[in-house]
Amino acid sequence: MALRIHFTRDDLLRVSLGDGVHPLHETVLSLRVLQRRRPGAMYGSWQRWARSRVPHSVRPLRALVPPHGGCPDFLTPPTPDAYDVDAGVDALLHTPKQVLRGELREFTQYTGKSLPSWAGSLAEGCPQTLEAVGGALRDWHRTAIAPMQPHLRDRTEAARSSAARILLGE
Repeated sequence: MALRIHFTRDDLLRVSLGDGVHPLHETVLSLRVLQRRRPGAMYGSWQRWARSRVPHSVRPLRALVPPHGGCPDFLTPPTPDAYDVDAGVDALLHTPKQVLRGELREFTQYTGKSLPSWAGSLAEGCPQTLEAVGGALRDWHRTAIAPMQPHLRDRTEAARSSAARILLGE
């Protein structure tokens, strides 16, 4: 089923374009690509490169970030400085227990899969488990995303320029 969204002139006047790449979103999305059997032509060479560099700390994240479908939103929290990975991880570390519990429950209902035993302590807001998840995201970002920053910045700027031209009707 195709989804069609109609914008009014006033809607279009309120559109704003982000300044850059959200590091935790890129980190989580890259974990999806890493696990796919067929990542597609665009990501195949990156996947081969990245698979040879996966830090041990990152492996447990696969339980929270499957190759397809949803993942818990607390992995990509909104922050005032959306372009700083440390600010994002800090926000994740301060996620309230009820949010962790609810999102993990929704995730298991959505995926139909059970989580590993360590996820119970994550759902309870255990500081050590939250630190391990945050550290794994930082490790993966440092390993797989940070080296690609110039490329990601160029691609993002090209997409922003294209979107701006479309919005301006040029």
